[in-house]
Amino acid sequence: MTWWSRLWRRNELEQDLGRELQFHIAERISALKSRGLSEAEARHRVRQEFGGIEQVKEECRRARGTLWVESTVQDVRYAIRTLRKSSGFALTAILTLGLGIGGTTAIFTLIHAVMLKFLPVADPQTLIRLGDDDNCCVLGGYQGRYSSFAYPLYTSIRDHTPEFEELTAFQSGLGRVSVRRVGANTASMPLVDQFVSGNFFTTFGLRPFAGRLLSLADDSRGALPVAVMSFRAWQQDYGSDPSIVGSAYIIDGATFTIVGIAPPGFFGAMMRPDPPDLWMPIADEPAAHKLNSLLDANLLARDDEAWLYVIGRIRRGTDLKRLEAKVNVELRQWLLVNDPPQTETAKQELKKQYIALVPAGGGVALMKSNYEHDLRLLMAITALVLLICCANLANLQLARGAANSSQISIRIALGAPRSRVIRHVLTESIVIAVTGGAAGLIVARELATLLIRWAFPSAQHVR
Repeated sequence: MTWWSRLWRRNELEQDLGRELQFHIAERISALKSRGLSEAEARHRVRQEFGGIEQVKEECRRARGTLWVESTVQDVRYAIRTLRKSSGFALTAILTLGLGIGGTTAIFTLIHAVMLKFLPVADPQTLIRLGDDDNCCVLGGYQGRYSSFAYPLYTSIRDHTPEFEELTAFQSGLGRVSVRRVGANTASMPLVDQFVSGNFFTTFGLRPFAGRLLSLADDSRGALPVAVMSFRAWQQDYGSDPSIVGSAYIIDGATFTIVGIAPPGFFGAMMRPDPPDLWMPIADEPAAHKLNSLLDANLLARDDEAWLYVIGRIRRGTDLKRLEAKVNVELRQWLLVNDPPQTETAKQELKKQYIALVPAGGGVALMKSNYEHDLRLLMAITALVLLICCANLANLQLARGAANSSQISIRIALGAPRSRVIRHVLTESIVIAVTGGAAGLIVARELATLLIRWAFPSAQHVR
């Protein structure tokens, strides 16, 4: 017999065991009767020799090597029956655990998404952001701590900082555009667009799901206008139509060719209620800009309007502090040339302009910068609530144990091993823990969705 067959052929083995024992008893009785003993005397002698039949069967079961599995199943069944009889205690314990685990898990899910989760890109630990704030757009004047950049400032830093393997820029404020396929009679689709530099996808080490992604050649004057569609928009808004790739679309009056589909799970470099559906090269901004009322015309040539976020991938072995100092020298030199101070006060202000280099593995997250302290406090509070739930459940278990002390005493008096009694109690606790954990998963799922919708009230695509 194999271990597997011993485990799953238990009823058949029990019948075989009973028949075999009866055979040995009958043979022994027959042997004793042949020596001159009566039937009654022979049976009495056999019972003395064999001992208790159930004890013999238990030894045989122990020899199979599956007794611990069978006893565990028995313990679980007994625990379930016991909890059914004490339904009030069981429901209270399960709800206490479910609410405690569910609430803590939901809060941690939000904190993980906002503060801990990396972008789904290659080697996110080497991504560095220029700036540590979330200023959407700055129209003229000094910023103090720079987080958004004019296009000429971005290109100046990019061209004079070889410590970055790649340095990409992307529009800080998202716009909503009307998209319609060329030649189609269907209604226009409202989508969210974002202008990015040609090396945007290269910087993040992404590969297309279909077609190709943007390149530096696309982000140049005279190049044909192209765009990349997000996987979500392609799947949900266009039904995963493969003919999308290579087709021409009218985006707010300008004709663009969809050259590829972004990989699944990539929603851009910013945490926003509604992520971009389309990415277009920055070089195409002048042609499409007239349709965006939030921006002035031809932002590429203006050095007084900061509308771009910048993220780069630094080379291995680069000292971040030295790189930060170098970037700030370049910033002040560029400001001195393009926005020279006219007064002594302005000169002093120029010296205070600063760019902080911070890790960008999680992208640009407004909630992380604005609510990090509040979220950490909220996590501490929910952890305390979970501890209180555990303490309450422990008190319930102690009270239940005191109420069942007489039953436990009777079991021990009848010969039940203390180890088996302890196993019964532990098994009951495990059944409660597993059931409470399952309830906690349900609570966590629903509560996490509510928290995300509360954090992003205008979001149309909550995951």
